[in-house]
Amino acid sequence: MARFCTARPRGGAEVRVALAMVLAATVASAADPEACLKMKEIGLLKCKHGGSLYSALNESRLSCSQCECPDEEKWTGVDCSLCKTRESCPPDAEGRKAVGCSFGMGIRPTAEELAQPRGKILSCACGGDPLSEQACAMQPNTFAMISMKGTGNASSAGDEELPDFEIQITEFAGAPDVPQGPRARRYEYAYPAVWNATLSGCRHSVGPCYGPIKATSCDVIQCGNTSMDCPPPQVKKCPGWEQVGDCGPLPEPNPNRENFWEFHCIPMSMPVNGIDGTLVCERGSEPNATLGEAKCYFYQKNSPFGQGIAIKCKTGNCLYNSTSPPSPGPEPEDTYRVTALVATNLLFALVLGTFIFSSGFFVYKETRKWQLEADFITPQNAERRVPLEFQETLSGGAHAHTGAFYLEWKIESYIVHLRGTAEKRILKNVSGFVSTGERGRGAEMRNETNIFAILGPSGAGKTTLLDILAGRSTVGRVSGDIRVNSTPVTPTTMTQIAGYAPQSDILPGTSTVWEYLLFHANLRLHPTATPAEKKVRVRDIVLQLGLMKVVDSFIGDEYTRGISGGEKKRVSVASELLHKPRILFLDEPTTGLDSTNAATMVGALAQLGEGGINVILSIQQPRSDIFRLMERVLVLSCHGEMVYSGPLSNFRTFLAEIPSLPVKNEQENLADYILDVIIKTEDKTVNSIILAYQGSTMVEEENMLVHDIYTSSSSVPLAEKAKHSAGYSRQVVELSKRLLKNTLRQPFLIYLNFVSTGLIAIMLGLVFFKTRVDFTGIQNRMGSMFFIVLYLGLASLSSVPVWNENRLLFLRERASGLYSTFAYFTSMVLFDILPMRIIPTCMFSLSYFMIGLSSTTDAILHYPTFLVILILANASAVSMSMCIGACFPDTKIANAFASLAILISIMYSGFILSRHTMGGFAKAATDFSFMNYAFEALLINEFHGAEGYYFNSYADSRLRVNVTGDEVLELFHFDANNLLLDISALFLVACTFFMLCFLLLLRER
Repeated sequence: MARFCTARPRGGAEVRVALAMVLAATVASAADPEACLKMKEIGLLKCKHGGSLYSALNESRLSCSQCECPDEEKWTGVDCSLCKTRESCPPDAEGRKAVGCSFGMGIRPTAEELAQPRGKILSCACGGDPLSEQACAMQPNTFAMISMKGTGNASSAGDEELPDFEIQITEFAGAPDVPQGPRARRYEYAYPAVWNATLSGCRHSVGPCYGPIKATSCDVIQCGNTSMDCPPPQVKKCPGWEQVGDCGPLPEPNPNRENFWEFHCIPMSMPVNGIDGTLVCERGSEPNATLGEAKCYFYQKNSPFGQGIAIKCKTGNCLYNSTSPPSPGPEPEDTYRVTALVATNLLFALVLGTFIFSSGFFVYKETRKWQLEADFITPQNAERRVPLEFQETLSGGAHAHTGAFYLEWKIESYIVHLRGTAEKRILKNVSGFVSTGERGRGAEMRNETNIFAILGPSGAGKTTLLDILAGRSTVGRVSGDIRVNSTPVTPTTMTQIAGYAPQSDILPGTSTVWEYLLFHANLRLHPTATPAEKKVRVRDIVLQLGLMKVVDSFIGDEYTRGISGGEKKRVSVASELLHKPRILFLDEPTTGLDSTNAATMVGALAQLGEGGINVILSIQQPRSDIFRLMERVLVLSCHGEMVYSGPLSNFRTFLAEIPSLPVKNEQENLADYILDVIIKTEDKTVNSIILAYQGSTMVEEENMLVHDIYTSSSSVPLAEKAKHSAGYSRQVVELSKRLLKNTLRQPFLIYLNFVSTGLIAIMLGLVFFKTRVDFTGIQNRMGSMFFIVLYLGLASLSSVPVWNENRLLFLRERASGLYSTFAYFTSMVLFDILPMRIIPTCMFSLSYFMIGLSSTTDAILHYPTFLVILILANASAVSMSMCIGACFPDTKIANAFASLAILISIMYSGFILSRHTMGGFAKAATDFSFMNYAFEALLINEFHGAEGYYFNSYADSRLRVNVTGDEVLELFHFDANNLLLDISALFLVACTFFMLCFLLLLRER
């Protein structure tokens, strides 16, 4: 590129003069008419406002390239023509007083300055960075006068308020000043003017800075063509003058064989003819510029000679129409960025505020439902007030079932497969029945509690038998027959007509009792039921099971304090009673309860049985008052064989007729006695009981009783007993409502996600703030985008335990037919992605504008494309983490695998491992890395079609190679045509992992 100040004299050695001599001659030469005759001859530098050319009147190269200004407080510059204050300016030709002075206001000219006879004047000195200062020292006292004049043509680009203008540059350099004496002949052509250049078609804009200038933005003047004269036309050429070389020798006598002295035209020391040039200066608002001097850089990007040189320029035109240059404002990119940044923040705050407010209001309204009702009444036997809209008599028909209904089963065997070919029999020859309604035979056939108890030691198969009867998933092979009203039933049919309460209380801890039961009612009751009817049904169950006093309380979990264990048991039962089942299965409902709560629980079940529900439960060592509430009992041995099945009233008599049994104490609980016999006696004793039962008359009586019940119940169709299931959309809505409440009641994770993402986005923006467009800036842009992708990948690990946290609740509710796997999957994915992934990801908009991404292009779609890529990258990472979490029930193992998958994806993202060195396996591995697609898509969005980047040298900041964004992509082996392919790949990766995740949930049992 062109440089100002490295032209050097030819024709003899320089004469070094002592500094004292120079200073001594300064005062005398100021008024000496013989001083600087060569400069006066060509008239290119005329001192203004009483200034005079500086001269040392000797052979040193310090003279005649600048003027000495008598009043530095008023005037400055190479020719003392630059004002420093408004008061120093004289009136203009029309007698108007100056209204301002452009000293320190930057290089951007006003229309008034361009119209002035001399134009806008810049007085510049060589130097500004270490390398330039070194070059300037080779040609002391080098200055340049720059004049900007309007041409009258409208501007086609750049600053639309200014017409096109031209720039005239004249370089002056210190030259020997020897007006007379024997040495004067050698310096006859020592003119201080070196070259003159005219740059036409100039336009002003604001843009990124160049070279050593570290300002945030710069005034940029780009000119279309350069016309160069070296030396200037006014300068005479010495004898034997050549563009490069020495002048001819002095005429004889020339004893020292000296040549004439004159500046010559070294190609690397001046602008190049016929190509464009650019002047870049820090803006008037920069701190250094406010001192009146701005750092500038002049370069020609297509010049074969160097990259340019730094200069320090002053301005100071007197202004008579305006006080300062009209502010062009920030460059269009900055205007867009500031506006976009403000708009993005406002939009994000609006969306986030709306989401939080609406969610919070919804939860508050639902939580305070009872308190918002009016006109409370107290029904008979109610434990607390209930709303008026729930009025309904608690007697009779609300809960009673009419008509006979019975369940009969004969399980020949249940066998599970072990390792290899080994098998194990869990149950053998187990039968029984339970019925409601009219029984019509004998005193023992009167309507009682309808509770059927399955009794046996641990490991006898009680829970297995319940699961088989209830149609729940089993892993073994069942041989036998299960009938309802003499009709064989499948597991699917049984789940429709029966309720099932598991042994463990699997309940959502952050829901209240009312919310949980209403959730079940909305999904289980007939679609034609009105909201009021559903609430009435919930109210009835709450009152019947004695839960009214805790209806507003949270159920509770390990993080939330809630109701007692007995109340949780009753809530589990209540949820199964909402659809009015004719059969209710309960697995050890008294386990974990104290004796009082256990008695209360079984008492409530007895009331249900009296209301017409067949209650079948497994139980371990009930106390005597609880055991007496059982109507029928089935006792299993340690090996899953049936010891007894029949009325409890006959059980004591049956055992008394077996002589081989130990004598029972009259005060001993019958349940404890039989369990002690089964566990503590030998197998032959237990076998004797089994044989005694099989040969007793009780078996024949049971068969006759089943026949009578069959006759009275066979006309009752099963379809009338089937529970209803809500549609897919209703299931998704109800599940989403529950998830929303759970999130807002335990908001730590979502707060952590929002706060951490926001802090990371701001820190990232500050670290890479206003990234430049040089080689370091290119690296920083790539690093910032990789960091965003990396953060999203690591943050996705919080999705690993999504399925495991509520796995048991999901399995129980799905087994009950409450909702489908797809509805649950949809609500979980949508609720995790929207508040936890999409909204926080948009926070990186702050980083986008703070860093200055896509600052070299005008494509309006770059910012939304940036967000789309991040959202898809986040969805891909989340889907992969969710899929791994669904594969492993153990969260620790799942986290280990997910972390490994993220690390592998990072390794083959295209940032850590250079694509230049990728072999066959590594190259193939990148196709399976979602980070590779995300990173490449972000780079293409940033660099494709962009211009203004350059590679520079750390050793010499003036050396640079201009490159386009596409060349940057090509250098790092990224294909600029892959944007749509990468976005499609991210979408496909997310869909694939979500599909795998759904299939894993579907097969979960």
